[in-house]
Amino acid sequence: PPPHPAAATAPPPAPRAGFGTELVLLCRRQLCVLRRAPETMAINAAMACFVAALVGGAFWQMDRSDFDSVLQRIGLLFFLALYFMFTGLISLTMWQTNRLVYFQEHGAGAYGAGPYLLSKTLCDLLPMRILPSLLCAAIVYPMAGLRSADEEGPRAAALFAAALTLSNLSSSAAFNAIGIACRSAASASLLAAAYALLSLLLCGFLVSRRTLESNARNAGWGHPSPPDGASATHGGEPLGYLVFLSYLYPAFELVMSDELLGQTTFIKPLLIDVSAYPIPGAEVMAHFGYETGSCDRLLAAGTQGGCTYTLYLLGCWVVAGILLSYLLLRFCIRDPH
Repeated sequence: PPPHPAAATAPPPAPRAGFGTELVLLCRRQLCVLRRAPETMAINAAMACFVAALVGGAFWQMDRSDFDSVLQRIGLLFFLALYFMFTGLISLTMWQTNRLVYFQEHGAGAYGAGPYLLSKTLCDLLPMRILPSLLCAAIVYPMAGLRSADEEGPRAAALFAAALTLSNLSSSAAFNAIGIACRSAASASLLAAAYALLSLLLCGFLVSRRTLESNARNAGWGHPSPPDGASATHGGEPLGYLVFLSYLYPAFELVMSDELLGQTTFIKPLLIDVSAYPIPGAEVMAHFGYETGSCDRLLAAGTQGGCTYTLYLLGCWVVAGILLSYLLLRFCIRDPH
């Protein structure tokens, strides 16, 4: 039989917009959402400034030659890491509330997974992650006196801001992937809390790389003694590489290297009447398991500061989190309806 007249005259389907067009339109929509509800961004920036001023006042002008200042630097970094980790949990609710909207619009062919994820990432990371981190670093660094009087102070301050920002982006990217993978807010919160605790446990301050490798040797899982070629900071045992499961490990190593390498601290006993005992900063770093050997360093013409691989590792954490989010959104997440 001849085809129906309506079917014969039906127009062909409209061609789908390109990646760039979809990205621009989705970014415009995300910016409109931010403009309609600016209180979240404003509160986030205000809280970052308030917490930075509070931390800067608590750790006001630390003395670099006193061993107590080493402990204070550890406390400062640990607190800031906790703060930005907790604020990063906001991204979990974002994916849970927008999940059904994405299923409807993506199922109708409005846009692809790539432009949607990239627009969400760009419009969330810049105002909610990068800006608060930079504000916090700009306030905390001069107030706490973290090498601001040194000739390498400006570069060290830039590296501190980079470590704080990249660690914040890493946690946010990981929480995004968890929020996409989990169907319920409860399961996403549980997994995010477990991930956060694991990152804190392996950051180097609670369980050092040397401790993990020593425990492996004592349990008979590795060499009875450090193998040939092992550095002073770690013995080359495979269990020691667990610290790289934490994005905080390279961030803390970068900042502590900038603060301690090339510096001598003095321990003044409080209960024993003896003179102060000098301890090189490299010795303190070695006890935490951080790298003190030869590498391409970022300060003092390559002789001080953190290794360049710490920045590369932090960047890889950010890229890996975004890539995992895309793979989950593109291939693993399906509309239950």
